[in-house]
Amino acid sequence: MRKWLIKINGKYLKGYDDTQTHGKTGHMGWQPRDTEMPAIVLTDSKDEAYVVEGTINLRGQIDRIMDRVRFAGLDLSTLEILKAGDAE
Repeated sequence: MRKWLIKINGKYLKGYDDTQTHGKTGHMGWQPRDTEMPAIVLTDSKDEAYVVEGTINLRGQIDRIMDRVRFAGLDLSTLEILKAGDAE
C-alpha cells in the first residue's frame, strides 16, 4: 500500500483536534445541517507527521483540507503531497 505525508504551508499534517472547531461545513449532499470541522494540527517534525495510507485515504485528506479552505478560511499558500519514504 502506498503511503504519503502532507505538508500545508511548509508544515506537516499531524492530524485534527476534535476539541477545537475550525469552522462549519456547508450543506454537503444528504446532510440536513452544517457540521463542525475539527481544527488542523500541524508540526515541523516529520516524525510526528500523519502517514496517509492508500489513495482513497489520500483523497479524503485532501478533501478535508480543501473544506477548510472553502468553509473555514484556511489560508493555503502551499500544499505538498510527499511519498512517505521520500519526504525531507
